Amino acid sequence: MSAQVKSKKQRRIGINDTNLFWHVLAFVCPVVIMIIAFIQKGISPFGNESMLSMDLWSQYFPMIAEQHANRRAFISSGFSWNGALGINAFAQNSYYCNSLFNWLLVPFSRKLLIDALDWLILLKFGLSALSMSFYLKYKFKKINFPVVACSVCYALCAYSLAFSNQVMWFDAIIYFPIIILGFERLVIEKKPILYCVSLAICIYSCFYISFCVCLFLVVYFFYFLIINAKELDRKSIIQTSVRFGVYSLIGGLSVAFVILPIYKQISLTLASDIPAPTKLELYNSLFDYVLKLLPKTPVSLEYGIPNIYSGSIIFMLLPTYFLSKKIDIKEKFFSVLLIFFLFFSMNLNVLDYIWHGFHFPNQLPGRWTFIFSFILLTLCAKVFTEYKEISIPKIVISGAISVILFGISYLLAKEETSFKSIITAYIFIAIYIILFILVALFKEDKFQKTMVAMLSVAIILEVGFNGVYTFVTHTDTGNIGKYTQFDEAMNSFDEQYSADSTEFYRTDIYENWTFNSPLLYGIKGPTYYSSTMSGNAYNFFKNLGMRVYAKNVSSIYVPYSPVTNSLFGIKYIANRNMIAFPLGMKTVGTCGNNITVVENSYCLPVAFVANNNVLSWKYSARDSFIKNQDTLFSAVTGTDKNIFNQIKWDKKTNLNASVHKSSDWSQSTYSCPDKSTCHFSFEYTVQNDGDFYLANNFKRGNLVIKINQTEYKPNIDRVPHIALGQLHKGDVISVKVTVTGVGVGYFGMELYSLDSELFAKEVKKLKSNGLIVDNVNGDKITGTITSDGGTVFTSIAQENNGFDVYVDGEKVETQLIADYLLSFNVPSGTHEIVFDYDVPGLKLGIAISSVFIVLFVLLTIIDKKKKQNGGDK
Repeated sequence: MSAQVKSKKQRRIGINDTNLFWHVLAFVCPVVIMIIAFIQKGISPFGNESMLSMDLWSQYFPMIAEQHANRRAFISSGFSWNGALGINAFAQNSYYCNSLFNWLLVPFSRKLLIDALDWLILLKFGLSALSMSFYLKYKFKKINFPVVACSVCYALCAYSLAFSNQVMWFDAIIYFPIIILGFERLVIEKKPILYCVSLAICIYSCFYISFCVCLFLVVYFFYFLIINAKELDRKSIIQTSVRFGVYSLIGGLSVAFVILPIYKQISLTLASDIPAPTKLELYNSLFDYVLKLLPKTPVSLEYGIPNIYSGSIIFMLLPTYFLSKKIDIKEKFFSVLLIFFLFFSMNLNVLDYIWHGFHFPNQLPGRWTFIFSFILLTLCAKVFTEYKEISIPKIVISGAISVILFGISYLLAKEETSFKSIITAYIFIAIYIILFILVALFKEDKFQKTMVAMLSVAIILEVGFNGVYTFVTHTDTGNIGKYTQFDEAMNSFDEQYSADSTEFYRTDIYENWTFNSPLLYGIKGPTYYSSTMSGNAYNFFKNLGMRVYAKNVSSIYVPYSPVTNSLFGIKYIANRNMIAFPLGMKTVGTCGNNITVVENSYCLPVAFVANNNVLSWKYSARDSFIKNQDTLFSAVTGTDKNIFNQIKWDKKTNLNASVHKSSDWSQSTYSCPDKSTCHFSFEYTVQNDGDFYLANNFKRGNLVIKINQTEYKPNIDRVPHIALGQLHKGDVISVKVTVTGVGVGYFGMELYSLDSELFAKEVKKLKSNGLIVDNVNGDKITGTITSDGGTVFTSIAQENNGFDVYVDGEKVETQLIADYLLSFNVPSGTHEIVFDYDVPGLKLGIAISSVFIVLFVLLTIIDKKKKQNGGDK
């Protein structure tokens, strides 16, 4: 057998019984460890807790729930009405929910979905170790305890533990070792299939993190080419470079049907406008990063040094790697460069900006650092799998370096680290030194294998101990009972009050208990939270008084305005704690669990003929939310009268605070000396009967609204505007804000009365010129409209020209209102109207994907024929 053929056979990934044992062991170890963590944390079925917390509950799980419901009902749609005024569901799901593992959730009922998702996360820990074991076996042509230990370290690295509830990122941890395995097969064996397929699946499943993967592949290609250059002549290097470029393009563009729609959608977000840094800045010292590599280190979830712990064993094995005489000096040199490049990628602002898709992350730092752990552990595995070559001097030097480095880092680092972390690391380093010395002292094969097994077990115990400790101490969980307590009531609400296929109106929840309640319960509501939310949508809702939870990417619907309730077609609200109803709203029923149903009698159709002035309307960031609502209503109706009239306060008091008023409502501020407690009060006396509304610009503090003798205490940051209900002449309104611990904050409180008669009169006119819906089928609405003609106002989001409008079967030109709402012109008379949605970029993406998939198949066939004809000799 030739050496070349033998080499190829050695590099196959075939599994025999022995290999299977080690791969299964690699899979089982992190699963068992995380089951222990689940038990300690009380994750169901070991308690009533769930991994659902933070963004997994408030953002991702509702998306998964909608996807799950659609798949069980065999519904496929690129658009959803269950968020904002319509959302590109294809782009959203491609960004968040394209994990192939989500198909495993389909057999489970909605009641079991939370439990199923928790255990799917558990499964992914095991699969991460399994994929790493496949890669290490391929790379080092052996599989044993050291391979299993390094694989478990990878699965339980700090990144996995910190971001375990970022379910759409976890897939990349699984696929990454397989992608690198495929890459090395492509370069060494000229076999492209695994590389192309795994890269395509990674991009399809986790678009955001796959950007980091692709960026690293370019860096790794040059690293890998350089350290293996002695085996390649100039011609081979050129051929290899071309092969890598071609098959990388094929792997990426074979999923262009996902890339293009996501790209077009995220190009609309405010994050896409974040400028690059203009000067270089280092975040932290090297010593801070050394301490972050120690066990029992708190994870970074908001800001701080990225999560890079991968096991203390790296402090023993990395020095051994660089001390090894069997490893080429060039490889060591470029390995050092690679490690430091990755270090500066975490620590230098420009590189940090590039790695995160050319913007700075909003919390959750170092979103790619599982790659850093992968590189460290791969270098460690190279010497660990060749444990017979490890000598006592190398062990002593490595141990001394570890001890000294820990001590210096603890003394010089800026970030505080618990001394317990240092002690824990010292204990495990001492254990590793003793076991390594025993391995080096006694050369008898059976004894060495026993010591290596014990050493591997010690490594697994360390990362297991750290995994359980970190999960129990730093991972937030949520009570399943609290999450599901309203499910039955909301199912009842949906069944009784949601629109059927022959009508269109919206419903929502107030106050919500998740920031994607419409997605969670399958109702057409404006509340929405997603990184794919367009900047135009965000600014539109924000300036009309909707609550912001996460800046630039969220809008929580506040149903206190008759204007937005009517124009957005809000017919029902599942009400938990509205302090008063705006004009036109009244309770019409209950749906259980203290949730009442409030109906809006001024709900307008999804489309109606409006005044032409609406095309030139634009919200003003300088005005209060209620003033923006007022100008919008005037533009829609053409009335020259204000429906909201500002009421001047009788008395205003500021205690221990200086107010800095600005003509720009949003920029008026106050300052409190030394962040001490300050008080603001506003008092009004009602002069005429009517409906009254407050506009609030305070973001912090305690708000107390007192009407005569009745007090209300809404959360100040949740009510940009609020209805006070119908009041009578002589009623006294007192508004008090108390702020503690704020040096400078936003200031502003305005009271308005509503011209109820004018509002009712104008809404009646708009209704008479509204669309009568015949059918709503997913992303398509058909109906008829009868009017004298003019500009049609719709409460439909138009982004990237996704919607086409047909009048009597002919496609018409569309326009935008406030850069967000769909509008078009209709002639006088009765006309059939059709709204039809196509995912922007999808058709072109499918065409590109088809071309590159065909190209891949052709190249594979050609390559196979060449090999059959001896072209690979």
